[in-house]
Amino acid sequence: MHTIEKKPANPTVKAGFVSVPTTGTQMQPSRIQVLALCILALSSCIPDPVIAVFEPGDLRPPAVVSWGATGPAELLVVFDEAVRPDPKAFDVARRLSYQELTGQELTAQDGTATSLPSEPEARLVPVVSILSVREGPTSDGVLVVLDGDQEPGLAYVLTGLVSDGAGNLSSFVLPYWGFNADPAWLVINELLTEGTSSRPDALELFVDRGGNLAGLTLFIGSPGLHDLRYVFPACGVAGGEFIILHLKPQGLPEELDELDDVTLSGGQDASKEARDFWVSGEPGSLSGKNGVVTLCASPTGAIMDAVAYSERTSESDTKYDGFGTAAFRDRVAEIVAYAAWAIQGGKPAPGDCARSTGTTSTRTICRSSDSADTDSAGDWHIVPTKGISLGKANSDEVY
Repeated sequence: MHTIEKKPANPTVKAGFVSVPTTGTQMQPSRIQVLALCILALSSCIPDPVIAVFEPGDLRPPAVVSWGATGPAELLVVFDEAVRPDPKAFDVARRLSYQELTGQELTAQDGTATSLPSEPEARLVPVVSILSVREGPTSDGVLVVLDGDQEPGLAYVLTGLVSDGAGNLSSFVLPYWGFNADPAWLVINELLTEGTSSRPDALELFVDRGGNLAGLTLFIGSPGLHDLRYVFPACGVAGGEFIILHLKPQGLPEELDELDDVTLSGGQDASKEARDFWVSGEPGSLSGKNGVVTLCASPTGAIMDAVAYSERTSESDTKYDGFGTAAFRDRVAEIVAYAAWAIQGGKPAPGDCARSTGTTSTRTICRSSDSADTDSAGDWHIVPTKGISLGKANSDEVY
C-alpha cells in the first residue's frame, strides 16, 4: 500500500513573509524573506526627523541715521541701534580739488574753467589723524575725536566699521563738511523763476545775522528730493548784506565768487553792491511756477529757511493731492514735516504755497522790503513788471 502525502497548492502569504510548509526537513528562506529582513533592519537605523523650527535671530546690520561735525575737532555718527565701533577701522580724509593736487586750473579748449572728471579715489587724502573713537553720547552713537581742527566748509570723508550686539557688521563711507563755529543766518529773499537767455534764473539771500557762509547749503527742492545742491565756500559776511546765487552761468572768466571784493565779479546780472556766487559744473534752474527752495546749515544739517511757491490750487485737480506731481507734493511735505513751512490744514495743500501766477523775468517772487520771515505764504508777493531787485532791498509793490 502506498502512502500519499498531500501538499497545499500554494504557499500562504502573511504580513510580507512567505510561509512554506515543511515535511520534517528545514527549508531555506526565499529571496523575498531575505529582502524583507534587510528592509526592516535598515529602517531601524534611520534617525527620527528634526521637527524643531529654526529661529535666525538678529541678522540685520546697524544702519546710519545721521552724521556730521559737532565741533571743530569732533564728529558724531548715530545709528538705529546700539553699536560697538572698531577704532582701527576709522579714518578721515579730505577731497582735494584739481588745483590743490596740481597747482593749476583745469581749463577747456576755449579757455573757460571746467570740471575735473570724477575720480574720487584719487582725490581722497588723509589730512587729520584720529585721537579716539568711542561710544557717545548714547549707546547708538559713535563720537570721533580728531587731532586738530577741520577747516570750516571743506569736504571730508569719514570711513569706519561698527558691530551690534548680535555681531552684525556695518561699514560706511560718509561725506561731511568741516564744522562752522560761526555760521551766518540767511533767509531766501527773492526768486527769479522765469529766467531768459539774457536774464537767467537766479535767487537772492538776505543776511539776517553776520558770520561765515562755510558749508551753508542751498537745495533747489528739499534736502531729501532736489534737482541741485550748492554748498557755499568759507566767506565772512555782515548782517544786512545781499547774496546773489546765479544758477545758469555762461562759463565766462569774469564769473567769479566774491569772497572779499563785492565788485570783483562780472557776467550777466552781476551786482556791484551784493556778493555774487556762481553755480559751477552742471547748471541748474528754478521751477517756473511750482517749486521748493531750501537753505540748510550744511548738506546734512538743519533747515535754516525754505519757501514753496505754486500757481496751483486744490481745485486745479485732485492729482497728487492737487500738487500735480508726486515730486512737488513730497518736497512740500518734507519742509512742512521739519516745521520749516506753515500750513493751514492737517496736511499740505497747493493753497499753502506762495503764489506764482504772473511771474516773468522782471516780475519776481519777493519777500517784503524788511525781509520779514514767518515761514508762510504771507511773507511773499509778486512785484510789478520791472520790479526785479536782485542785490538790493525788495519792492513792496504788488503785481
